[in-house]
Amino acid sequence: MQPKVSIVIPVYNGADYMREAIESALNQTYENCEVIVVNDGSTDETEQIALSYGNKIRYFAKENGGVSTALNVGIEKMTGEYFAWLSHDDVYYPWKIEKQINVLRKSKAWDAIVYGNWNQLQMPGGIIKTLPPNYRVDFSDYQMELRPVLLGLVNGSTILIHRNHFKRVGLFDEALFTAQDYDMWFRVFRGQRVIYIDEPLIKYRVHEKQGSVMTSEFKKNCEDIQWKMIRGLTQEEVERLFGGYYRFYFDMLRIAELNQWEGLENELLRAFENTEEPIHEKIIQDKIVLYCAGKNGKRIQEELYLSGIDVEKFSDGNSELWGKCINGISVVPPDAIGRDSSIIVTKDAPEELVMALRKQGYQNIKTYQEISKWLYHSTPVKERVVRYYKKKLEKDASR
Repeated sequence: MQPKVSIVIPVYNGADYMREAIESALNQTYENCEVIVVNDGSTDETEQIALSYGNKIRYFAKENGGVSTALNVGIEKMTGEYFAWLSHDDVYYPWKIEKQINVLRKSKAWDAIVYGNWNQLQMPGGIIKTLPPNYRVDFSDYQMELRPVLLGLVNGSTILIHRNHFKRVGLFDEALFTAQDYDMWFRVFRGQRVIYIDEPLIKYRVHEKQGSVMTSEFKKNCEDIQWKMIRGLTQEEVERLFGGYYRFYFDMLRIAELNQWEGLENELLRAFENTEEPIHEKIIQDKIVLYCAGKNGKRIQEELYLSGIDVEKFSDGNSELWGKCINGISVVPPDAIGRDSSIIVTKDAPEELVMALRKQGYQNIKTYQEISKWLYHSTPVKERVVRYYKKKLEKDASR
């Protein structure tokens, strides 16, 4: 099966970069593609550049109305089964579409939404940065329907979706001049199978002329869309995706702080303070040792710190780490762990290590997975975060 893919490139005054975008679409290793360029009322050389490709592309011109209107024209004109968006200043890697079709073929879920990671192309200079994984996100978060949208993990140019999704949820909201992508992804991802490809599919160009930089209302629109998504979730969705309202508001507060969305932060704080969830029995005691000093260990230490729980030591079988500090906490050899310590094994596959520690006589052992689940419902975290944000708001008010 070789379904046709329509690559839609909306362009507004994109003469500086659009050639590279068009070439990357035309040079896909997957052959059954059409390239649709929609000129959204450009006043530069956009039309001349587009026309120079002749019948290699399908070209449409319209009055300026915003990205949403240009995308909707492309969707209405597409003849393919699948829609792929390519911003005029971004670049597809040659294998982008082929990898996504192969993933769909392997999954046999032809209506699944497929997206992936990206490299950042920093202008000026064209420096490529490989983006690290989100600092507080597990791989499973990328594939859990609405979680990647709510956590801001989706780049629109990496997406491939079946055209039937537009029949299900409608087209892009033409009243939105910015942040229209996340409004659409919220509708499209909801309740659907999501597949994430954990490798860069595109080069995402960052430059001073892009809409998110030039549009003064971009930040406000992002806040409004995020709050609309938050308020639009049902209780069942919150519990399924986040384990409960406490953890949901906690994660959304961190996203708001990360993006400096002060208005959203204040709205969330009010909702957060009024959220009451059952206190779960404390499953770890004092003298906590995190065994394995990798990313999971660092993450759990930060989460425990927010809960008002201090970690005494890190431990690791790698002797090169002994004596070093992580977040101000020493890494010690395994034989330096006290018998009365509470050990948290932070490996993704902890079973063998847990068995080995039990054979050595250690009894109070928990896994990274157990602790993560407990922290999802840990009321002490709520109390700490509320105190933190109260202080932050008081500090802001005193400026």
